[in-house]
Amino acid sequence: MMSNLRAVPMIASALLLSALVACDSPTGPDPELRVVDLTLEAVGDAGRLQARLDGAEVEPTWESLDATIVSVTAAGQATAVAPGTATVRARLGDRTAEGTVTVLPPVDVRLSELAVVTDPSGNRGMRMRIRNLGGRGYYRLEFWRIGADGRHERFLHYASDAEAPVGLDIIHANYLSDETADWVLAYSREPLSQEPVRTSCVRLDGQPTCPPDPPQEPGPQEPAAVDSVFVSPGAAVLQIGQAIQYTARVFAGGVEVMDRPVAWSTPSPNVISLTPGGVALALASGYGEVHATAGGVTGAVGLTVMTPEPEPEPVGNVVILTGWPIRLWVGQTRPLHAVVLNSQGLPLEGRTVTWAVANPTIARVDTAGVIAGVGHGTTVVSATSGGKTGYASARSFARPVDRAGFVFAGTLSDTSTSQIATSVDTTWVDEHGVEHPAYITFGAGHLGLDWSGATSSYEQRLTLTTYITENYMVKKVAETEYVDTGTVAVLYDLFTGDHIYELRSTVTPGLVYLGRYSLPGELAVTQPIGGIAAQKYYFDLE
Repeated sequence: MMSNLRAVPMIASALLLSALVACDSPTGPDPELRVVDLTLEAVGDAGRLQARLDGAEVEPTWESLDATIVSVTAAGQATAVAPGTATVRARLGDRTAEGTVTVLPPVDVRLSELAVVTDPSGNRGMRMRIRNLGGRGYYRLEFWRIGADGRHERFLHYASDAEAPVGLDIIHANYLSDETADWVLAYSREPLSQEPVRTSCVRLDGQPTCPPDPPQEPGPQEPAAVDSVFVSPGAAVLQIGQAIQYTARVFAGGVEVMDRPVAWSTPSPNVISLTPGGVALALASGYGEVHATAGGVTGAVGLTVMTPEPEPEPVGNVVILTGWPIRLWVGQTRPLHAVVLNSQGLPLEGRTVTWAVANPTIARVDTAGVIAGVGHGTTVVSATSGGKTGYASARSFARPVDRAGFVFAGTLSDTSTSQIATSVDTTWVDEHGVEHPAYITFGAGHLGLDWSGATSSYEQRLTLTTYITENYMVKKVAETEYVDTGTVAVLYDLFTGDHIYELRSTVTPGLVYLGRYSLPGELAVTQPIGGIAAQKYYFDLE
């Protein structure tokens, strides 16, 4: 019992010594960063890379040393790019480690151990061993034999409806109702959209090789050769920026065919561009061609591209220049003139003007701007160009035939004074049978009215208004009023330069005289006496 008690301190001392020795001894080796290798079964597959440090999974930064085989994100997502083996690197602090990623090749199904077997019911068939030496994918088996006529014929085939797993190794039995094949072909197809690839062939007779792939069944006869290609529309002219759709008609063996592919092209890419569907776009001015080719035969048409005309300057206003208002007899014609102006009031050359009248029963105007009097009255003449319209008043008068006092016409003379009157028409008779003398004188730039022979005394008030033309517009510049008695002859200065004059005269009660004159121009006179309804007379001074 005592010996046991003495042993306790000895054990404690040993433990203490052991702890001290452990504290004084150096630390062990640093833990190693390790990368877990990864296998991807097919191109396009993806997987997550793993790394361990001292047995625990860590999250380092990753990179691929061969991105043509596998691409790797910094977080460790690996994606198969092509079959093969690539090295990947993990970095954690100052530690690095490398591993491998293997991308398996496409499915590679092989056949072996082909033999004839009989099932318990006596049905003969074939047994074969199928192995996949590649990655995931689909496969197909074809059973061929030599027929009685010596031709190769395929009488059965099997296509997998699911992907063959990597490392597939199965025994496949196929019972053929007492029929056996002379050889079996294995095809791999990956992906499904691709044509199958022959991978192996096994013969029943033990021969080391199989015949070449049997010839395909004869397809449809070769189509007839193309004779000609016609492109429509024919030669065309476009402006830059415009497009046109072309179509092609293909003829083979003298008959139009609709199933031949047509290729569109142009030898003039700097002038036009052409889509695969035959739409041509004008790029630059010049001459280009459009070609359509089918079956080695080409049809062509020309295309001319022109620079578009610049947009015309907008019209600001249209002004009718010929008098205001326009006066003419019924049946009389006279040309009208209009000027087309821009927004600054400057004339625009070469613009087309469209003429019209508001009331064709009073006047008519042709396309050249010649107006003709049709009936008595007033209407409006319009001249339109570029969306803008100018207007002028037009008056058409019926020539007086009953109790016409006079119609005077003459040429104004600056050097001589002349009195125009006739021995017959020196007087006129109003509606009440009262006879009135009247005449007009021209000369030396003056116009006068002589009412000295009037049978009644009245007061007349005359107003003379002067206008000028400025920038194709009529502008009033002066107005003078005169008061006189009916028994005194009045003489007024009227004609100076390019001015337009208007003379208005009133009596008690009513309008006596109204005239407007512009070289060359027209003058109209109205002569009511003592409030009698107006009788109008007109004078052409041309």
